Amino acid sequence: MRLRVVAAAAFVLFAVTGCAPGSPTPTGPAETSSPIATPTPTPSEETGSGGGGDSAPCTRDNLTIVFDETDSSAGHRHGILTFANSSGVVCTLEGYPIVFMGSSEVAAPVGTQAIEDAMSTPALISLNPGNEVTAALTITQAGIVEGCTVATSTHLVVAPPLDHPFVWEDDGRHVPTPAIDSCEEQDIGLLAVGPFMPA
Repeated sequence: MRLRVVAAAAFVLFAVTGCAPGSPTPTGPAETSSPIATPTPTPSEETGSGGGGDSAPCTRDNLTIVFDETDSSAGHRHGILTFANSSGVVCTLEGYPIVFMGSSEVAAPVGTQAIEDAMSTPALISLNPGNEVTAALTITQAGIVEGCTVATSTHLVVAPPLDHPFVWEDDGRHVPTPAIDSCEEQDIGLLAVGPFMPA
């Protein structure tokens, strides 16, 4: 009789657990979870120092550029380049303009590109339509430069900063100036330019 009771108990245990006595107790089927949809992040506006946001850099075609001579000092003439946004959209300027001396004899610029005058720290400037920024320009008098064959120029070749090598026919703008002595030699530079500054 005792043997029958033990056998009956074993049968009940097998029926409940689904395994024979002594077998490990199953943990049950793994839960299948539905994939959780990840929301697509909304792009945030990236704003550079000075509030440039997503505005594109200014190009020659959306700027009006003029030069005004201010004064002179021993061996140098000084002036201001003014860049006005003549387009209908905001654009940005940062760093230094590209400036060459123009030639009265040929269409191409002469001499080397203006060196950067690091007296001021460049900053990203967001230029609204109609607004202006300036850059200071210093011109060394050609007559005091050794090896210079003096010529006369009546314009500069100017461009905003570029993300490609400067090509004067495509990127440069002729900016009229008073008559300025220049050098015919391509390896002599007379110009130093400061960074863009709010007008």
